[in-house]
Amino acid sequence: MIIGALVAGVCWSIGAVVLSCIAKAIGFSAIGPVAGSLAAKWMSGIAIAKGGGVAAGSIYALLQSFAMGGGRRCGAVTACTGAVGTLFVFKAVWSLIRALLQWD
Repeated sequence: MIIGALVAGVCWSIGAVVLSCIAKAIGFSAIGPVAGSLAAKWMSGIAIAKGGGVAAGSIYALLQSFAMGGGRRCGAVTACTGAVGTLFVFKAVWSLIRALLQWD
């Protein structure tokens, strides 16, 4: 459980950074899709296929939301999870050291 908490914190942190990099690389920005980018072409394709805008909750909508600041909320959760995981691991290591050195 202790290692699981640390792994979860690390994975969430890495996932948030990777998702942010991917979103920016394909043309999502804080003010909308960048003109001429893959994101803009993707949005155009969705609009043509669906006869209108992008559906809420779609992968496209989630990436755009993340690029427009939705990822910041994830960042707070990531920081808390990482901190809690780190504290659990520190407590486990400290308990192990105390047991090995017989500090009771």
